[in-house]
Parts: sequence; structure tokens; C-alpha cells
Amino acid sequence: MTTEMVVVKRGCSLMGASEEEALFQIANYEGYDIERYKPEMPQHLIYLDTFAISVFPVTNTEYSVAIKAGVVPSPPMWSHKKWSKPDAPVVGVSWFDASRYCEWKGFSLPSEAQWEKAAGWNPLLGKKYVYPWGDEWDTNKCLNAESILKLPIMGKNDWKNKFWDSGIALKHGQTEAVGLRNGDNSYYGARMMSGHVWEWVEDNYENNIYSKKQKSSYSNIIIKNQYSDFRVLKGGSWVDDRNSCRVSYRTFSRESAWRYGVTDVGFRCVKNDI
Repeated sequence: MTTEMVVVKRGCSLMGASEEEALFQIANYEGYDIERYKPEMPQHLIYLDTFAISVFPVTNTEYSVAIKAGVVPSPPMWSHKKWSKPDAPVVGVSWFDASRYCEWKGFSLPSEAQWEKAAGWNPLLGKKYVYPWGDEWDTNKCLNAESILKLPIMGKNDWKNKFWDSGIALKHGQTEAVGLRNGDNSYYGARMMSGHVWEWVEDNYENNIYSKKQKSSYSNIIIKNQYSDFRVLKGGSWVDDRNSCRVSYRTFSRESAWRYGVTDVGFRCVKNDI
């Protein structure tokens, strides 16, 4: 089964959230102060060699081939039809199994820098977008809490009251087949990089790693920490709203577990040295 990929050409790009983005979120999304955005700051320049990245997250159909081959085990929700629709992203995959699948296919997990460049960078404009399609939120361009709820969510408590405590998440939460939403593509043509499912990347998570980097260090250094079993997750999911579905937002989970449950964590692959 062929994996559809798009090429991201070598060059510099910006990574992380700008001060302008953080201040806009503070002013327009209730419940968080600047501490929420510090793990994404400061925005900094990086250089990446050319790579190719999957257009879509790995689907249940694709993952089933690896299960049958004995490469990876079945995810916890594999027997539930709601979470194992053939053309929907696979969920409930640990970082170890995601990495194992990629290696079996001759690929690897993207670094956080690769993921973020593919999702949000426009080289023609020299601009980093807030969302893959641009700076303005459009709830219909991805599967998220607001598109499921069919109402805007403008803050942490708003999300909790309207979507979580109301039972809407439990009753109506689900994944959907890849490629259903128009206009969700990044400049490079990668899709579904906002909402849908969180995506594992290669890096270990460090809370304020960007502020620790030397300003002169522009290369794609994958963050490795032998004392940490936390890995970065990117992109937001169907559980999340406009704030967590931003390209710059970064969270984490244990390599062998799922911080938010087993129904909203997936992955995609990259090919290096092309």
C-alpha cells in the first residue's frame, strides 16, 4: 500500500509562536495567561533539509496491514466500530508502536520541527501561519470540538461547560475519514494537521526548550532526553478547540500511554534523505 506524501524543500523557517500570536490568544480566548504559551516561545529560526511527509495521518486500513504482519499490536479501541472505520486515522497508538510502524514502512516519525514546518510555513511569503490554512480560525476546516458542537468555544471554561461536562464529547466524539474537508491543506499540501487526532513526533518533551536553545542554533536538532519518557504531541484533535489546534501548540504524553485517552492520538510518517 503506497503512502501519499508531499515534499517540503530544504531551507529556513520559523518555529514556535510569536509574541503577537500569544497576546492575541490571551485577549481572545478566556482562561489562560502568558504561562500557557511559554512552551511555544520564543519563535525562532530553524533550518531543515528536504524531506517528504504523509499527506494524511496513518489510517486504520494502513495500520491493519502492519497488525496482520505482526509488526504492531491492535490498538485498545480496535474492536469498536466508532474508532476503527477503515479510512479514518488510527487512534490509541503508543509512541513506540507509531515509531515501529514508520520504521517498518521505511520511514520515521517527523521531528517536531519537520511537523511544524510542513503544517504552518509559507516560504513564498516567509510567514508562519497560526493554522495550516492561514491565520484565521475556520471551524469547518478540521474536525474539532467546535465543529462537533456547532457552536464557537471562546475559552477554557467555555470548552469544559459546553463540550465536556455537557456529555457532548462522550456522545458525539468520533474520527472521520481522511480528505473530507476542503481547504484544510498547508502550503505544502499536507492535510488534517489541525484537529482530528493528536500526532506523535520524534522529540522528547521539554517545557521551555525554545528559551534554552542558543539563538545561533538553526539546525533541526531532535530533542532527546534519556531521563524523560514524555514525547511531544502536535495538532490538536476532535476533542480540542481553536486554541489547542494551532500549529505552534505543543503538548505531551508518555511514550507508552495516552494522556487524553485512547481515542484521539495518531501519527503520520516522514521520509528523510530524499
